[in-house]
Amino acid sequence: MQIGSAVYNHLSMELSPKKRNTTHKSSALKEVYTNMARYNKQSPLFMLSLSDTKQARMINIKEAAISLQDVSESFQDASSAIYSKKVIFSENEDIVSGGFRSHKQTELPSELLIRIDSLATEQSNVGNYVSSQHSDLFPGVYGFDIETTHAKAHFALTVEPNDTNETIFNTLSTYINNRNIDVNASVLHENNLVALMLSSTATGETNEDGNLQFSLSDTTSGMGIVAAYGLNNVSITPTNSRFTINGEEHTSSSNHISINQAIELDFHATSEKPVSVRFLADSTVAKEQAEQFIEAYNSLVRLSEQDTDTRIGSRNLYNDISRITASHKEEFAKVGLSIDDKGLILTEEPLFSESIENGSFSSLFCDSSTIKKDIALVTRRLSLDPMAYINKTMVSYPDTTNKSGTTYTQSNYSGLMFNNYA
Repeated sequence: MQIGSAVYNHLSMELSPKKRNTTHKSSALKEVYTNMARYNKQSPLFMLSLSDTKQARMINIKEAAISLQDVSESFQDASSAIYSKKVIFSENEDIVSGGFRSHKQTELPSELLIRIDSLATEQSNVGNYVSSQHSDLFPGVYGFDIETTHAKAHFALTVEPNDTNETIFNTLSTYINNRNIDVNASVLHENNLVALMLSSTATGETNEDGNLQFSLSDTTSGMGIVAAYGLNNVSITPTNSRFTINGEEHTSSSNHISINQAIELDFHATSEKPVSVRFLADSTVAKEQAEQFIEAYNSLVRLSEQDTDTRIGSRNLYNDISRITASHKEEFAKVGLSIDDKGLILTEEPLFSESIENGSFSSLFCDSSTIKKDIALVTRRLSLDPMAYINKTMVSYPDTTNKSGTTYTQSNYSGLMFNNYA
């Protein structure tokens, strides 16, 4: 019975299917063909009146069935993002926190035990405290250099007759910060005294003399700015961080480290005992998939509530879809899912969220699960022949002695073969 054009022409933009990136092996496509051929040889001939309502109903049933099957299979796929996408859990984020590099999140240990013995520190120079209202420099032009591990920058400062130590420090601070040379400057105040503080943006020891991150030198003769204000007075010497990972000692010039180019950790404080850092499946992905499973199932239940024009088909649809939950109520209840008086799946918190996090929800769809098998049976029937769930008049029984036949043209849903629903 050829009805392809009627259904195909009804596939307007409003009814176009969701885009999927699924692919099929040739064996899977062969199985679909075989199932269709077997089904069609035993399918009666019907007289159909394809109203817009019925066509939309068939498409929605097929869409929801495929979605239900896809989501349930995602819980069975070990390579799915449900299991492969990880999050870092630190038992004390005030000491250690971390994140993943987006391009690599595989081959991770289940846990790291990290003890922070010391943090990496930056270099800090605090100059002499001098009167804020007077000037320790004569008017004139003063030059000096700041040399870091990466570059050397030259500075020139003009001191006016009315300048004070505070105005000189404010100007120096602005000059240095605007040069972006890995050194930050700030003015310290204590009563009527001021001092200039210089700090490196980098941490850790270097190969330079004294392991310093930067040094200053006057470039003008006589008493210069560096000597007059003691800007080379090192108050904090840069040091490396020292820590252990699973008992093995390590050092780093930074408090931000990378392990195997896969994970990044930040150290915030020292610790007397190791902090546990674990790599867990991202429960947000699993929860999204679980919610999609519930929505796909409930959409089929809602379709079975449509009595207009499809009363008998609605009853048959409800009977088929409810088989999934009817025989597994106890299993669903253990993961925080309940069934209301309309047959819809509802979530019961906090049990539902807990089952996502501890993996018990995903275990419902393991290979040995009868739920998995029931879903496969029901969704295969729904997607194979959505026209089974609309009212129609039977014209004749099939000729079962005929061993041949064209699969698609005999199919009661052949119109759906013209798009990616099949």
